[in-house]
Amino acid sequence: MSEKFQFDDEFYPVPPSAIDADPLTKMEDLLYRVGRLEQTIDEERMQALGDMREVMLELISLSDDVT
Repeated sequence: MSEKFQFDDEFYPVPPSAIDADPLTKMEDLLYRVGRLEQTIDEERMQALGDMREVMLELISLSDDVT
């Protein structure tokens, strides 16, 4: 087996962007965005169903005209 990984430094370097980071705020923002995306998907789905209904009615009307 390989040797255990050892750190010789007394501290772990932290990127500057991580020092000022607020994980709670980021998570809340991501959850809000996911919620908005779910709502948008639902709205798009309802719009697609309405459009499909209109297409089907036009096809039925066209079929009646042809026969």
